[in-house]
Order: sequence, then C-alpha cells, then structure tokens
Amino acid sequence: MSVTHAVFMGTPRYAATILRDLIASGEIDVRLVVTQIDRPAGRKLTLTPPPVKIAALEAGIPCLQPEKVGEIADAIARIKPDLIIAAAYGQMLGDAILKIAPCWNLHASLLPKYRGASPIQAALLNGEVWSGLTLMKMTRTLDAGDLIAFNQIALKGHGAQTLTDTLAQNGARLLLYALRNSDRLRPLPQARCDASYAGRFSRADTIVGFDQSAIYLKRLLAAYGPLTLKSGLKLLDLETTKGRGAEIGAIVEITRKGVVVECGKDAALVKMVQVPSKKAVNAADYINGKRLGVGNILS
Repeated sequence: MSVTHAVFMGTPRYAATILRDLIASGEIDVRLVVTQIDRPAGRKLTLTPPPVKIAALEAGIPCLQPEKVGEIADAIARIKPDLIIAAAYGQMLGDAILKIAPCWNLHASLLPKYRGASPIQAALLNGEVWSGLTLMKMTRTLDAGDLIAFNQIALKGHGAQTLTDTLAQNGARLLLYALRNSDRLRPLPQARCDASYAGRFSRADTIVGFDQSAIYLKRLLAAYGPLTLKSGLKLLDLETTKGRGAEIGAIVEITRKGVVVECGKDAALVKMVQVPSKKAVNAADYINGKRLGVGNILS
C-alpha cells in the first residue's frame, strides 16, 4: 500500500489520539492539520490550544486554525491531498473543500443513529447496548454521507470518557483498514428513516432532582459526569434499586455502601457525593455529618 497524503481536521482529545496513531502508522503522510482556534479554559480562563494542535506541533506538522474553515480552502488545495480526514472537527465543510479531495469522517456512533455533536453522550443516555465508530464520506448534509466501514463495541461498564478513549483508539485502525481494502469496499447509503440527532451538551443537563428515575440519573451520570442537585451537592456515583413508596427525595435507608433515596419511579443508592470546593466523600458520611436520617429529604 502506497503512502496516502492527507489533510487532517479535528479538535478534541479523541481526534488527537487518531491523529497520533495515523502518523505512527507510517501509511499516512499528514501534510497539514486544521483545528479550531485556541479558547479560554480553566478557572483562570487561560487561552488554551486544542489537543489536535498540540499533537500537530509535537509532530512538526503545519497547523491552521481558521474562524471559518472555508477561508483556507485555497491553502488546502495547494497541499494536493489524496484524502481529507475529519474527526470531531466542529465545523461543516463547504463545497470549496469537499471538491478538493475525497473527505472521510470518523464519527463516534453507529450511523445513521446519533448524527451531530454529542453522539457518545446520546448513546449512553438512551441506554444503548452497542455503540461504535463509523467511517463515512462527507457531504454538505450533517453526518449523512455514505458509510464506508464501521466497528462496534458493547457499552456495558463505559462512561463518556472511557467510551471516547476506546473509540479513539479504534479510529486509525478503522481508517487504515478501509484504505487497505478500498478496492473491495462498497459505500452504503444511510437509511434516512433511521436517522436521529444528538445536539450539543449543556451543563444545564446535569442539574437534576430525585423526581427523575434512578435509571435515568445513572445514565445521565455515565453520559455527562457528576450531577448537581439544586442545593449544589454533586452526585458522583449511584446505583439503581427498588423504590420503597416513600416521598420523592426522602432518605429511606442508610448503609455502609451509601444512602438510598426515593426517586420518581424507583430509588437510587447514592454512593459518593461532593460539596463544592470540598473532597468527595461516601454519601453515608455526608448524611451523618449533616445529621440527616431516614425520612429527611435530600435535595
């Protein structure tokens, strides 16, 4: 197999992992990297480069960060790439770029399910048994191109970060497989009737109450990380258990494992909690410290 000259477009850690693996393969000559602009991050809002930019600089590859990707169509064309590879880049590619070379995207879902910005979170939140990675041809319509190849993994035991990392580790392998077997792979059009969309994540999605079911809270925790009650208390770990018919939000049992709280349709065994600016603690220790007991409301 000859070396493929490519332009790589991506932004987060997921994409940086794929980029590094493609470079390490020796089968992809990444001649240009395109990523989003540096953005403020952390409590001090320090201007921070995206992970893909860091990976590009480490490898000595030129990196462009346009506000709008169409602005650099001519620069990409001058590279004369055999292939344009995208992975969670964050912008739609217009005709000016799509016509330069074949454009392939590594999307973190089993398309046509969960097109859009948050496919990993959507799969976890909806309780999917399987998810995976899809390599597809890019078109003017969001994540609607023909499917080239895919792999799938079981979601049991995964949270958003472990799932993201696992899919990223599969990314380069899937793309290289498709290149090595391009003479016998036949792209498959997506079934539009099966398509669904996953919108952008909002921190407001993690503000919860016990009027929701424990099953939903557990999925939400897997998808988005720590959940916050209206009091500001963060829920870090919980399991589902049988409801006791008590008032919603009431503490119904305190055990060594944690605190059982009545939910909308069932109950949650809350294991770990955290008060803002404090260390995470066992939920039972928190309850005891607050002098709360069975029958009190946790909110």
